[in-house]
Amino acid sequence: MRQFKIYGISSTLMVTVLAVGFIIYIVFNDILAFLVWLLVVFFVVILAYTLSPKIFRKMSDTVELRDTAISSRKTEIAGLICHECKTAKSLIEKVSAEIDTASAKGELDRLGQELASMKCCSSSFEVMPDELANVDMTFLTTRSAEVRDRLGAMKRALADKYKTVSDKRVAEYEVAMKSLREAGYGMGGLYAKFEAELSRSASTLDEMAEKEGELSDLLKDALTDCLEEAKRIASEESGRKGASEVSYALGKLTISDGELIEAASELAAMRKKLQSIMGGDFFAAKESIIDSMDAVLLAANGPGFSDLREKLAKLRDSVNQLKDPGKLGRLKETEKEYRELAKTSIEELSAKALAMKDELDSYKPPREMQAKLPQKIVAPGGGTSEFTKKISSMLKELSPEIEELIRNVKIMRSYQKAERLIDARLAENKKVQARDLDIKYPEVFFMLYKKKHPKVKLVEGPEPKLFEE
Repeated sequence: MRQFKIYGISSTLMVTVLAVGFIIYIVFNDILAFLVWLLVVFFVVILAYTLSPKIFRKMSDTVELRDTAISSRKTEIAGLICHECKTAKSLIEKVSAEIDTASAKGELDRLGQELASMKCCSSSFEVMPDELANVDMTFLTTRSAEVRDRLGAMKRALADKYKTVSDKRVAEYEVAMKSLREAGYGMGGLYAKFEAELSRSASTLDEMAEKEGELSDLLKDALTDCLEEAKRIASEESGRKGASEVSYALGKLTISDGELIEAASELAAMRKKLQSIMGGDFFAAKESIIDSMDAVLLAANGPGFSDLREKLAKLRDSVNQLKDPGKLGRLKETEKEYRELAKTSIEELSAKALAMKDELDSYKPPREMQAKLPQKIVAPGGGTSEFTKKISSMLKELSPEIEELIRNVKIMRSYQKAERLIDARLAENKKVQARDLDIKYPEVFFMLYKKKHPKVKLVEGPEPKLFEE
């Protein structure tokens, strides 16, 4: 091929030289001028080839590179045509069991024969590089556009026929997924992904096929997770009557394409059986836990228990939202969280109260302001009823003591400021009344001032007063 191109270039140059020589002969009417021209050209060519033979090779290479690029582009265009035809064939085969695709198959066969007769590709849509060498680039590009138009029209016709079938299948997937959720299965984030895919519009045959495939995959993943969840619950409750039969049935169940709807129905039924088996214990345990939480919330009504009340209220809501007996395991875990929260809160409150007691003692308050807290508060254990009774009693006892402790610490922290105000009033008026000071607990501040300044007279009562004697 390369040698052929060199001969072609040489022939072109020779014809050009002869043509120019002939023109010289005509113009000068002198055969000698013509021969001189040929001789000059001959020596120039010999000299050029001798000095730089690469020039001739480069000319040949340039032509070869151009032809290679054109050949590569032809192969690329033909490859795209073949790919689109094969994709269309695959779609036709996929929906052929659902709708009549005879006309589409006939159109695709005709298209394959036409492309093969024009040497664009084989009738089975395979690229033939050797045959493409004789196909014009412009012709191939035009045929590519025509193929896309014909395939597009064919797909639109199929999509119109297939839409009813696709809508029905998508609806079946949706019903199956909802049945699993209503049965009580968790499914994690798969349900949200399924709903997102379900809301995506699909109008073309490709889009409908893609949507069905995505929904089928998500449903299959959800079924796999649900099967594992049901097996786990059945195993945990194996001692209950009927649980072993459910466990055996679950062991025989398999998740396979083509049987997803049936598998969803079976799993939903199995979940309901487990709910029935566990129902009595679940609702009794749930009621007991909520009653216990309500009792503790009622007891924790002091100013120091706001954090406990907030956390406990959220935990109570999470228990109240558990409606499915299959969540008995989750209910037990929540009860553990509740007990741990109550114990931790009691211990933290005890530590804070003791720290505040130490601070109060550092001010050396009078006997009537000293705290009477125990040195160590131990959170109770036992069953739900015993735990509730002890923890509620403990909170009720702690509540007024902590409230008084908080008040007394605040008073002692503010005493010096209050003392300066009282000094100023006594220096000015020789007396001071509660309404003269913009402070809380004036009677306590007056009592503390009297103990520090015994010469001052204190009049107790609804309107306490201090006098200088």
